[in-house]
Amino acid sequence: MSTGELAGAGVRNNGPPATIGSVEEDHRCSHLNCNTSGASFHGHLDIQTLGGAGFASQRTANDDCHRHWELASFAGLEVAIDLSQSDNHMYTLILKDTVLPRNPVDGREQSTVSWEAEFSKADCRVEHSTRSHTRTASLFIPWDRFKPTYRGKPCGASQPLDLSNIKRIAIMIRSFFGSQEGDFCLGIISIAGCSSPGLEPPTPCETCTNDQHAGA
Repeated sequence: MSTGELAGAGVRNNGPPATIGSVEEDHRCSHLNCNTSGASFHGHLDIQTLGGAGFASQRTANDDCHRHWELASFAGLEVAIDLSQSDNHMYTLILKDTVLPRNPVDGREQSTVSWEAEFSKADCRVEHSTRSHTRTASLFIPWDRFKPTYRGKPCGASQPLDLSNIKRIAIMIRSFFGSQEGDFCLGIISIAGCSSPGLEPPTPCETCTNDQHAGA
């Protein structure tokens, strides 16, 4: 199995490390704190302001710097998380191969198709880690798990995802109209391109049950 690291303490690609920015409003507060061992995506999902709807996300920034990821040689992405720093919520990993300039009239970002794959701690295979005080788990997400959406809704994409030219990577948590709310935290050790899963079937975390997974 060969891998190419996309994110550890930050996100790496074919140039200098990309910076991370937030996509949120005051009622969708999230943070992404990075250090040498990984990153923590955390915050408080307040669904009251939007009557049950809402989301919070963090993404790679500086999309206009001609930065991109070449992932066509890989079979999918492998996400490694720190179990002690991760809850049982459902999270979404998002890829974009098209990012448009901001609207010249109002300065808002113009919408494009996103490719999304959902996962939770219950999907991951528990691993033994050499890192002190860290219990890790990993999940392989093949490309066919990423489904096209437009402004948060499933859509039919006219073209497949261009894996040779990924412009943006994001991590998001949705409220699912009230199914998820309040404090959240996902400890990300790495996100890496992976040529083959090389993993046995997932061993559910002892703190995650099938009922928790289905209701996330």
